[in-house]
Amino acid sequence: MGSGAVLLNKVLERRLRRADIRLILDTLCRDDQDTFLDELSDVLRKLITLTEVSTRLSESLSLDVLLSRLIEITTESLEAYRGTVFLHDKDTNELYSRAALGNLIQEIRIPIHQGIVGNVFVTGQPVNIDDAYADARFNPEMDKKTGYKTRNVLAVPIKTKDRQIVGVIQLLNKKSGSFSENDLLMLEAIGGQAAAALQNAQTYEIVSRTRHEESMLFQQVGKERREEAQFFKFTREIFFELRMESLFKKITETTATLLAAERSVLYLHDDKANELWSMTTHESQTVRVRFPSHLGIAGSALITGEIVNIPDTAKLPSSIFPVDIEPGFPAHSVLCAPIKTSQGKVVGVIQVRNKKGGPFDRADESRLEIFAGYASIAIRNAELFEATLKSANYFESIFRTLPNGLLLMNANRTIEDCNDAASEILDLPKDRIVGSQVGDIFLGDSKCVTNAVERVVQSAKPEVGMYARLNLLEGRVVTLNLSVLPILADHDRIAGAILALDPLVTRGTYRTLQGYRNQNPPAYIPINSVISTGS
Repeated sequence: MGSGAVLLNKVLERRLRRADIRLILDTLCRDDQDTFLDELSDVLRKLITLTEVSTRLSESLSLDVLLSRLIEITTESLEAYRGTVFLHDKDTNELYSRAALGNLIQEIRIPIHQGIVGNVFVTGQPVNIDDAYADARFNPEMDKKTGYKTRNVLAVPIKTKDRQIVGVIQLLNKKSGSFSENDLLMLEAIGGQAAAALQNAQTYEIVSRTRHEESMLFQQVGKERREEAQFFKFTREIFFELRMESLFKKITETTATLLAAERSVLYLHDDKANELWSMTTHESQTVRVRFPSHLGIAGSALITGEIVNIPDTAKLPSSIFPVDIEPGFPAHSVLCAPIKTSQGKVVGVIQVRNKKGGPFDRADESRLEIFAGYASIAIRNAELFEATLKSANYFESIFRTLPNGLLLMNANRTIEDCNDAASEILDLPKDRIVGSQVGDIFLGDSKCVTNAVERVVQSAKPEVGMYARLNLLEGRVVTLNLSVLPILADHDRIAGAILALDPLVTRGTYRTLQGYRNQNPPAYIPINSVISTGS
């Protein structure tokens, strides 16, 4: 490595500034200056190439477009005659590539262990082969078919940020000489830049293909548009049900209608008891049914996490006849779909029974599986709502029954609620307190309360234990211990404050306060100073 390259590497270890370049140039002879500038120019050209990769690959979600652009960029920037991008197909465990052939796209597929590309994918190691025919991994059959002569090969794995290998970029035949170590590093950098875009395009293509297949299924039964509209109408409806009992009913009614079934049952998994449970209505009463989670057809769907389709329950061995089928309701055909969270955890099962007109088919399986995904979100929302409601009821119970008076204020310092104790302490009806500003309740010298509230809202820091002798409406005076606590909506925003009114004082404080009986004490003093004086 020349002195210019050594200096260039040192420069690139930190941010490059104009003064740095000038300083370096001043220390070099003319030849080294030319070398340094050439290498710096090469680095900048490569940085521009990487920027181009990010920009051009972010402009489209079409996999065919991205593959074509990536090949164009890599062959041009690294001066290669040909290039190919291979991606991993997880479903078939193959490597595939696509090439334009006239107006058609031709797809090439190879096993993941075959040839140079397969070796790079499996090992995760790049290769720079100067003589392709001298390498045992090279397959000359393609050259024989096309008449093309491969001289040298450069191939690198395409790795995501978490080091997952998603494909391979391969370049053939450097236009002048052989591929260099710098070419290999550059191709690795391009692959790293392209990985996320290629993954997104693959996902988009899978989603698009899945949607297309679903559309074809709807077309086969001749009801595509009507069933699609009905399906999404029903899925939207379940999101408005936040009460678990109502949600159970809505999900079972919806799945029975969607799949033209006689009955539908929703089972949820109780992790602690390791049981499946469901809600049923018997003589206008809601009854919960439970059984061990490994039993029945529903248990099988829960444990395997897979669709279970039983065309004829009569053919099931009597020893494993499902416990989830009621004796009074004959089930001839049963279809079960697991309900999974976004993390893949199975939290329940949707079961439909007795399709009208025959057994459940593949289209029914697909439809129920998709609906189960929506149901998972709706169930999670209902669980969160129930938990929130319990917390709110618990807080409301505490709020109402505390012996201390509590005034709940919003960020605008308006009193939004108060408990009975506050109404009694202030000797004001609740409707006179709620909707007022703090300054409307505490008058005259009592401005200290308003100031304390203001400080707490501004600083998000509580002020506790203030002794205060406060002027109220109609000339009333009350002596209290006050505390102001902030209500935090999140880390950056104050939602309001709680003003706590305590008419009681400690015995030590009471002795101290005797000295104030025949005097006019200040509007408020910190309770800590009162206690220390009294002691």
